[in-house]
This record gives sequence, structure tokens and C-alpha cells, in this order.
Amino acid sequence: MTHWGFFVIVPIMNKDFRKIDLKLIKASEIIIKLKTKYLSEPSIYADIHKIDERLEEISKIVKNDNSK
Repeated sequence: MTHWGFFVIVPIMNKDFRKIDLKLIKASEIIIKLKTKYLSEPSIYADIHKIDERLEEISKIVKNDNSK
């Protein structure tokens, strides 16, 4: 018995990982712009930095899962 479903799902998953990765790259670009804009406002900058850290964590997970 073969598992043909697996061979169909893997390319779809890789395509989805790529889409997520592209969205994360775009989000990072926006975060950089926001950090620059709110550099003089420490409380807002700190919140943006927290979001940036979470996006980096997600990006690492996506890249690690995609490389398997």
C-alpha cells in the first residue's frame, strides 16, 4: 500500500511555507518603518519591538519546518 497523499501534501506545504515566509518578510519591512517612525516614543517603540521579537520567533519556526 502506498501513501500517495503524502507526495501531494508535501509540495502544497512547501508552497504554504513560502507564502508565510513572504508575509513575514513584508511584516518585517513594516516593523522597520514603524520603529524608525516611533524611535522618539519609547513606549510605542517598545511595543513594536515586542511584536518584532514574536515575528522573528515565528520566522525561525517556519524556516526550520520548511527545511525538513
